[in-house]
Amino acid sequence: MKRKLIVTGLILALVALPLAAACAKSPAPTVTVTAPAPTPTPKPTVSTEKHTFTFSYYEYPTSDRIHMPGNVLQRELYRRSDGRIQLNIVNKMFGTMDLLAAVTEGRADMGSAWLAFLSGTYPLFNWAELPGVTSPDAFEATKQEWMVATDPRLVAIYDKAFRELGVTYLFQTLSGPSNVIYANKPGNTVAGLKDMKVRTPGHIGGLSLQALGAKPVQVPYEEVSQAMLTGIVDAVASNWEGWVYYGFTGKTAKYVIPMPFGPGWADFTVMNAKKFDSLPPDLQKVIKDVSRDVTYFVLGNAQASVFFWVDKVQDLGMEILQWSPEEIAKAKPLLAPVEQEWLKIAGPYGPDVLKIAKDVAAKYEAMNLYPK
Repeated sequence: MKRKLIVTGLILALVALPLAAACAKSPAPTVTVTAPAPTPTPKPTVSTEKHTFTFSYYEYPTSDRIHMPGNVLQRELYRRSDGRIQLNIVNKMFGTMDLLAAVTEGRADMGSAWLAFLSGTYPLFNWAELPGVTSPDAFEATKQEWMVATDPRLVAIYDKAFRELGVTYLFQTLSGPSNVIYANKPGNTVAGLKDMKVRTPGHIGGLSLQALGAKPVQVPYEEVSQAMLTGIVDAVASNWEGWVYYGFTGKTAKYVIPMPFGPGWADFTVMNAKKFDSLPPDLQKVIKDVSRDVTYFVLGNAQASVFFWVDKVQDLGMEILQWSPEEIAKAKPLLAPVEQEWLKIAGPYGPDVLKIAKDVAAKYEAMNLYPK
């Protein structure tokens, strides 16, 4: 039995050896794997083309600093567009009265348009000069005006209204308060303003002065200082830094008087609509985003300027005369018709703009910024 098992094992081993050798010689089956075709590199959807725009502005002591070469507007547009948006900034390329028309007609691509000077033509944008909408106090009014100007409802109206003029609205510049008069007579009472000859730069402010009994007078810019010295006018309506333009000192004007109506100054940065529309969407977004963010710098400039210029006019020998609460109470009913007159000439957007402005300003007044 034992011998049988040994013989059987030998036979099995002899049979297995050729099979193992045959298996060792047989190659392993080959599996062919086809690599996927390489995905083509997509063409960039963002244009790398550079765009240089001529920017026209008229030098201004405070707010227009953001427009100056090397300042925040130029730097941010360049940085956020990776160098694809460059500004060729030209100061005094056009006069103040022609800035909007220059951008509308394409003589400049972008610019700062002083619409306060054109408030008879474009009264809609001068709502901040109206009595009773914002505080007559420049420091408080600046914050209120900023909140109104950045409200999405107002921005939507500005987008439409400026488009109708042939420009794209970018942002509103908060300039120095415009409800200041430089005077050689005390004009801080209703009685003191009666028949006072006041040189006014725009229609809306002139309506308020006229309502208080003053006589608005038109005098060319170059002749304002001489007109004050010779008595052709008794006062000049301007802003806290107005003495810079006219060279006023205590010898030219004895008093500086903040008036009891809105101090807002209509100053807007706009772009030619065709130029804006020709840009790729990503660069349009860069311009809009920078415009939104620049308003924070503008607010800071405006706030700081109020304190600086108040001190400066006193250093130059001019006395600041304030309206008393009693005189302001007398002035309010006299100023009330100015709003109605504005509504008549402001156009179809006027009622909505006024409603938004009053709503936002009222919310600001209701805020408790300094809780105990």
